[in-house]
Amino acid sequence: MLLAGEFVVSLTDDASLVVSKASATGLQPVRTYKAADSPTWAHPVLVGGGVIVKDATMLTLWGWE
Repeated sequence: MLLAGEFVVSLTDDASLVVSKASATGLQPVRTYKAADSPTWAHPVLVGGGVIVKDATMLTLWGWE
């Protein structure tokens, strides 16, 4: 899990990139993205303008909207 301002970014092993917001009852998912076509085990890396995702076969830069 990574803290990005008021959001928490996490990457599941089934390649779901989840953006959540903290609340009094815990993390509340705001958006979920399919980040890769194969399993992901590495932590996502936040960079200016996006996030880098490593799956079993590729390294991909996803840009923020």
